[in-house]
Amino acid sequence: MRQGQHGFTLLELMVVLLVLALLAALIGPRFGRSRDADSLQATVYELASRCRDARIGAIRSGSDTVLLIDLGKRTVSVRGNPRQLLIPAAVTIHSETSTSEQTWKSVSGIRFHPNGSSSGGTLRLQAGQHAYEIRVNWFTGRVSVERL
Repeated sequence: MRQGQHGFTLLELMVVLLVLALLAALIGPRFGRSRDADSLQATVYELASRCRDARIGAIRSGSDTVLLIDLGKRTVSVRGNPRQLLIPAAVTIHSETSTSEQTWKSVSGIRFHPNGSSSGGTLRLQAGQHAYEIRVNWFTGRVSVERL
């Protein structure tokens, strides 16, 4: 460079743009997977919270409370409560519950009793390589979340 000239050459700018493009290509796909994992985790913890709320509701009211899982509509709700949890499209859900709580082919439930116990069940939610299980103990009604 001659004295008095300031700035970058075209070659330097092209090298910087090439490096930025390579970084974007490597990092970009990871953000998409991260969003699915974050959506899954948020759904799992919200669903576990709804299970705990149903248990507490049964204890407080002195009557059974049923958490309904509709696999067809991809919703989770508590009987008598209009607030539904929508399961995102990227999340698959499998339910293993008592046959006595299966009201339809695609609708099952977990019943919580006033003494704190429940009919029990396991809900498995998965998005891509990430999976969680929500387990409801039939004897204690305890709700636990485990990452698989």
